Amino acid sequence: EDLNRLSSISDKFSKIGSKPKLKDINIYNCIKQSEEYIQKRLPSKSKIKLSLNGNKNIIIKGDWTLLGWAFENLYKNSIEAIGQNKGHIKINIRKDNKKY
Repeated sequence: EDLNRLSSISDKFSKIGSKPKLKDINIYNCIKQSEEYIQKRLPSKSKIKLSLNGNKNIIIKGDWTLLGWAFENLYKNSIEAIGQNKGHIKINIRKDNKKY
């Protein structure tokens, strides 16, 4: 597991500044992996709850590693903002057919 984590970290940093290779990814699965990673690292006495809801079948073009890293940071920043005492971080995935 440690080797996989080191490989992941190396992969993240090697992609900084380079053009991402966009592939079809399931955004729910990508965020869920980040949530599980953060959940394992919360202190055992933490009363912070993480929940991921919504459409589990949305496929987007993206880079799994970079998006996962972005969500890890989103979780970490949210936890830091609410403190270690108590809180609930909710992510709800939905498809919006608007084009920007």
